Amino acid sequence: MFEPKLNGLRALAAFSNDRVGFRDAFLKAVQAEKDSGEKDPVDKVRMSWRRRSPFAVLENPRPSELELKKLYAAMDDGGRQVVE
Repeated sequence: MFEPKLNGLRALAAFSNDRVGFRDAFLKAVQAEKDSGEKDPVDKVRMSWRRRSPFAVLENPRPSELELKKLYAAMDDGGRQVVE
């Protein structure tokens, strides 16, 4: 169960270089996943946070085909013409 509040705590701690706050946010997120019945809560939180990293764009600059379809579906005709 992804909780935006916990992700916000993670981001705030990371940007302020607060290691203790980051660890606390991580442990709270892991506990939330455990409480929701996740089989591997640590991996789930790591993967979720990795996808939201500002550096993730550098690792995978090209959106997947599914992501592109979702983006195009959200655009009007003019928007699609600009980016295609």
